[in-house]
Amino acid sequence: MQPVSININVKSQDIPTLICTDYSKQNQFTSYISDMAESLARSLGVEDFLHNPSRVDELRRRLWQAHPSL
Repeated sequence: MQPVSININVKSQDIPTLICTDYSKQNQFTSYISDMAESLARSLGVEDFLHNPSRVDELRRRLWQAHPSL
């Protein structure tokens, strides 16, 4: 089976949590959610925050400063 690419709308207030969540102990769809978070982090240039829950507030501040429209 070939992979399928999709476009989704993500609520701006959910972006930091989505990126910083550690998905290693989640459910059967963990790899999909993790891939989505990684893609979003790459597009925003914040890969260093990936899977790092302790940095979620820092990421919120950084995104708010860099992207006020979010």
